[in-house]
Amino acid sequence: MADYGIVIGIDAYPGLTTLKGPRNDANAFYAWLTDKNKGNVPPENVSRLECNGPVPGLTVRNAVPTRQLLDDLFRPLAEAAGAGEKYGERLFIYLAGHGFADNRDPDSAALLSAEANQNWPAHLAVLAYVNLFRRMATFDEIIVLIDACRVPDLSWPIAVPTIADPVSSPEAKKVKYFVGFGTYFGDVSREKNTGGGVYRGVFTLALMDALAHAQPEPDGRLLGSKVKTYIDHYFKDFAVKPNDEAEIDANTARDVVFMTYPPAVAEDGGGVAEGISESAPVLEMKGVQQLLATPTQKTICVTVPDADVDKRLLITGAGVKAIPITAALFFVDLEPGAYKAQVEGQAASILFEVPVDDAITLG
Repeated sequence: MADYGIVIGIDAYPGLTTLKGPRNDANAFYAWLTDKNKGNVPPENVSRLECNGPVPGLTVRNAVPTRQLLDDLFRPLAEAAGAGEKYGERLFIYLAGHGFADNRDPDSAALLSAEANQNWPAHLAVLAYVNLFRRMATFDEIIVLIDACRVPDLSWPIAVPTIADPVSSPEAKKVKYFVGFGTYFGDVSREKNTGGGVYRGVFTLALMDALAHAQPEPDGRLLGSKVKTYIDHYFKDFAVKPNDEAEIDANTARDVVFMTYPPAVAEDGGGVAEGISESAPVLEMKGVQQLLATPTQKTICVTVPDADVDKRLLITGAGVKAIPITAALFFVDLEPGAYKAQVEGQAASILFEVPVDDAITLG
């Protein structure tokens, strides 16, 4: 059976405060999820919703995505679960935006929809769906990632959606799961300027770094336990405040698999090359993680206007690379050196240097 994904990023909340990072974060995770050498989920199997941006005239009456649109993404899966049907092997759920928790449940989290305000806290009760999918073994593995605040509001209980409540499947105990929160219950999730006016969620920055550098198994599988360990250890390097922490609930006895790399093969036919420690840094190179004593490439975050999606990015250095632009925010691995980047067919360009620069923005 196939893998599936749901990716949601909401910046614009006309009834609340506007955020700057969720759309960038959702684009970054979507790019990873649908990359054949990374998440490897077919794009046609990923449902994606974004906000319509902080445009003039935006009000709570016309802001999207609404709660109804959010719930509609989960309806086919919930209907399959209610009927006791298997839907797929893995399910990835990624959410970024304003959120809150239920004062009665320290394990809770919900994502506010774009039309929410203080008197109309419309939201997606995502964990109610997740619990249904786990109980009914709708998927073999479920990975949930929520980059949103979890501060409870006494006047905002989380409303359970109208979904079936069948008798749990005997296969439920076999379901593998991983739930990552951008913060602990009662605290806020933060975003930061990563350079050039590009904002990103702190949790998602740590997550994407873990997906690029956490140690895979010898057979190439990147397990949830390794992602959790990496984020737990390195989150402080991304955090805005010293006490910021991510919370991850993972059943390590039945570990999820985020991705599978081709196994690193040494000249002797297998294992780790002689002279390289098994704990050496792991660097992503051309879609394959290889063990290296000293990393040479660096991952550069590229942001372009939405209008340039489906064009090509030309990077000139030692030769010319033509990279298809599949999202407004994506990543490129480059060797150290000086480069010029421009969207094909456009005169505007930007000069940058690796490893000095971490991110570039065009347009």
